[in-house]
Amino acid sequence: MDAGPRIELVPVTSAWGTLASGITGTMWTGCYGHPDKCTTSQLQDSNGENEAIVLGNGTHISKWYTQYPDTLLYNEVLSLNGNLGSAIRLNTPGNAVTLADHQANTLFGRCDNLPNRYGAGCVDDQGLSYVLYDTRDNPAVGPVAQHVFDAIRNLPSHWGSPYGSVLNRITDQAAIDNNRAISCGSVVTGPGESCDEYPLASTKQGGNGAAPGDRSTRVVPQSANDSQGGLTGAYYDYYRILDNNEFYVQAVLADGTSAW
Repeated sequence: MDAGPRIELVPVTSAWGTLASGITGTMWTGCYGHPDKCTTSQLQDSNGENEAIVLGNGTHISKWYTQYPDTLLYNEVLSLNGNLGSAIRLNTPGNAVTLADHQANTLFGRCDNLPNRYGAGCVDDQGLSYVLYDTRDNPAVGPVAQHVFDAIRNLPSHWGSPYGSVLNRITDQAAIDNNRAISCGSVVTGPGESCDEYPLASTKQGGNGAAPGDRSTRVVPQSANDSQGGLTGAYYDYYRILDNNEFYVQAVLADGTSAW
């Protein structure tokens, strides 16, 4: 994930007058001209700074910028509050027009260099971060997705739903293991089976963090729990969900029905 925006310009369906032949311009990010504060990545699929564009009939421009702080030490977490965002300059005849959302410094983000499969990076930490269990994309996770779906829909606090109660991640492995023991300690499983708990053991709401009538367990295939574990870790990394950060959970069934 990144702290930079994706810019999409709608297709130009018609043009006339002085713009009949199209219009040129450039696009860049708030890091351009501020290398002391941030850098625009040149990773694959990221666009460069101050690139020329041409808008004409039927065109559609799509740009992806990835912004990073100028320096980020190992294990450092850094909040960003300026020079994020993008700009476009259109060379309209007689009066060029510039639209720059970064100039007001109204965008924000957070970067970290904590252990993460994607390496150091940045994220919009005020956005809606969620863990997704989608049966359509990962059939193996289906039994867990069904359990999470039912729990989100039926538990009093509707844990993990934007219309219910948010979850908070924990990263202390001892606390996670304790939550799992509290929730699943008395659940009997057979060969090839596993206990699935919700809210997740890796949240403050796991174990005794939720009242006995406000949490759920279900016996599922071990393969389903393994798939869930992999997806959970990947989404934690993708959205850069750190210790105590809030996030949501979405479960999608094979027919496309979602928990919220």
